[in-house]
Amino acid sequence: PLLELLRDVSNSFSLGLSAKAEQVLVVHWVFRGVFLIGALAIARRGFRPLSPKVLSALIYLLVPVFSIYLLSYVQPAYMNIRHLMVSSPAFYLILAVGLVTIGKKWPLIFASCLALMVVGSAHSTQQYFYNEKRAKDDHRAWGEYLKAHAQPGDIIVVDPPHISQLYHYYADAGLPWTGLPRLVSPEEATISALEELMAGYERIWLAFSGTPDWGDPEGLPKRWLEESAFLVDERSFHTYSSLVQTFCFLTNPPMLDTPPEVQHRVETNFEDKLLFLGYDLKGRPAAGGQFLHLNLYWKAQQKLGEDYGVSLRLLDGENRLWGQADRAPLNGHYPTSQWQPGQIVKDDYE
Repeated sequence: PLLELLRDVSNSFSLGLSAKAEQVLVVHWVFRGVFLIGALAIARRGFRPLSPKVLSALIYLLVPVFSIYLLSYVQPAYMNIRHLMVSSPAFYLILAVGLVTIGKKWPLIFASCLALMVVGSAHSTQQYFYNEKRAKDDHRAWGEYLKAHAQPGDIIVVDPPHISQLYHYYADAGLPWTGLPRLVSPEEATISALEELMAGYERIWLAFSGTPDWGDPEGLPKRWLEESAFLVDERSFHTYSSLVQTFCFLTNPPMLDTPPEVQHRVETNFEDKLLFLGYDLKGRPAAGGQFLHLNLYWKAQQKLGEDYGVSLRLLDGENRLWGQADRAPLNGHYPTSQWQPGQIVKDDYE
């Protein structure tokens, strides 16, 4: 509705989005009153002979606003004030004319209006810098998580591709990446691209965001990977106005049909229930502060009635603890109670 659009423009240009409108309603009405007086003063001057340019400020303000309003009859066009920031200089010029007009005729009213406007602006500024709800979305958490856990042999799928700049800024670890689904591409093209990734990489990381909501409303890559690959990790990173989720999928199932070639064979028997075959150290030796990437190999010797966890510890020659990780095999996505007797399971571990 036009009134709602005008109200949002007025509130946004006056004190911005960081001040709750209901808490500063009086100040908003002061801004509107001063603006109206300024607009009337400009209009009166504009209708005088030889002064048509004075109306340019009003045109500068109103043409973008009404253009967005009329365009909304064709398709939704107005999401927030950023689409109309081009009109803000005209708003402030008219506001200044209003203050000057009031100051010449009613000095006390001018002082009162100016004081309320300054106090309101100070409140809005304080909210902008110190209210966590008004802070910009912090994407560092999911970016750091991807950089820490993705490894050579993995590929990153950014969904939708519109957040690729966020990926490059916060999460790019120098690994291969692609954006899916591509714009104006059929569903078959996305599936074909995912099939190629399945054939070429050990793990696929999916960084998915619902913002913008029109980027991938169907969530096709996630749905297809859940059906065709094996999910081993998922995390959700909430910010004030968006949600980014990361998923890690194995392109090959962790249940092995044949005994593996184990880099470090151990053969530890746990009460004839589980046999720990050994482990592989993946990649180059980790430096201080980095994750160790391992493959653990387990064999179920009988049907297990419990879901077991694994505690992995890094000790030096003097038995001092340098690192520890505790979790269920495959992050609980394939609990041990579901393992079949004689089945060998490969577990990615960090």
